Amino acid sequence: KAVHDLQDIFMTQLNCKSVAVRKEISGIHVKVKPDYGKIGPAYAELSPQVIAKLALDSPETIMSHVKKEGAYVFALEGREVRITQAMLQLEYSVPEPYHQMEFRHGFVYLDASRSEMLEAEGYAREVMRQIQGLRKSAGLEKRDRINVHLKVAAPMKAMLDRFAGEIQEKVGAREIQITSAEPSRTLAQQGEFAVKGQAVAVWFEKV
Repeated sequence: KAVHDLQDIFMTQLNCKSVAVRKEISGIHVKVKPDYGKIGPAYAELSPQVIAKLALDSPETIMSHVKKEGAYVFALEGREVRITQAMLQLEYSVPEPYHQMEFRHGFVYLDASRSEMLEAEGYAREVMRQIQGLRKSAGLEKRDRINVHLKVAAPMKAMLDRFAGEIQEKVGAREIQITSAEPSRTLAQQGEFAVKGQAVAVWFEKV
């Protein structure tokens, strides 16, 4: 339950559709480069051989040992060599549509792909926010119910129609109309705003 509660908090705060915790994500590739500034002082005249060894071994092998044992350990000229992650420079290759950000205990991957439904939801959320602002400017309280008429272009109407119920609930509307025309009767309050460059006209009144 605690994990689900935390996921709900993340989704609310980040305005995202889902949050998943994974040990690994397929398609992520890492390149391992020796940090000369760290290896040189630690292994002095042996450092060229250490660097050559690291260049020959696969990144997967090196990082597997580092993650499981805290260091990649091998012997050179009878001397034990311990390569920790601090001695390595890691470069990650992240496939589209992911974006990567590292934090102390791992990585966050953001899926930045956008679907038609996500675009529509984004428009709907902004419309809700704007109408709530207009309500506040009109001096209405949260408990006040309103009737709402929205005038938008046909493409936006198609998107907003999918979320008409959510918009109605969020803005405290008893009735809501989403059309490409002005209302047939006069409503007390009127406002205009734009959502991603698309004009929106709204009329509403307290009921």
